Amino acid sequence: MAMQKYSLLLSEYQRMHHSFTSHQGALTRKQEERIDRRRVQTKPSMIEWKHETGNDFSIPPVNPTHLETQQDMIRRVQIRDNILCRERFSVGPYYVQIGFSIEGGEEEHASIIIEVSSRLYLPHTVLSFLALVEAEQYAGFKVYLSPTTLSVEVNEASPLAETHKTPEITGATLSFIESSTKFPCVKHSVGFVGYGPQFVIVLESDGEQNKEDHTCFGRIVRGLDSLRILQAEAAKGSIIQVVWSRNLHL
Repeated sequence: MAMQKYSLLLSEYQRMHHSFTSHQGALTRKQEERIDRRRVQTKPSMIEWKHETGNDFSIPPVNPTHLETQQDMIRRVQIRDNILCRERFSVGPYYVQIGFSIEGGEEEHASIIIEVSSRLYLPHTVLSFLALVEAEQYAGFKVYLSPTTLSVEVNEASPLAETHKTPEITGATLSFIESSTKFPCVKHSVGFVGYGPQFVIVLESDGEQNKEDHTCFGRIVRGLDSLRILQAEAAKGSIIQVVWSRNLHL
């Protein structure tokens, strides 16, 4: 029974690691060495990972006599994503601008700017979203209106359509779901739907429903007029699509 449980945990970790490396790119030897240098043995029962910010992540050590839990594996991925996010996208803060086209509306274009969470709070989520934006993977996503959100979803024109058009593969963007009290799902928040890559813009906070359905990692800080235009045009049935996205270096 113990060996079976260990095999299941190992398979889950390998799946998470494969999803991470295939989406973000494998670590270089130099990056692996930097991660190793940050590992400091302080107690028999604890390893602390030091970061330049002074914020430490504490996780149990790898002990061959004990089975590593899924939560331990998640923490290791979060630590790695935190370091990769800093090296790939700087220390932050992070801002993303998204441009939309509106077919059949009074306005033809609109754009918004999203402030994304710190990598220290949601490292796996932030790295995944910034990487999707950098690769312009949201081009072609369609915008749909619901009573409380604007939903940005995959459609056949999107580069991700082939890999995300079936329910079985919708978890390919995130290996696990993170949350932070720093970014609750309130009005004008931005969050993934489930495991992504679809995301929503919260128009009206709906308490527990938003909290359960969405993992919020950002908020709109500029373009509220554009957001109102998008909402109005979506209500009229206009076809709205993402045409470009980019990370801003402010």
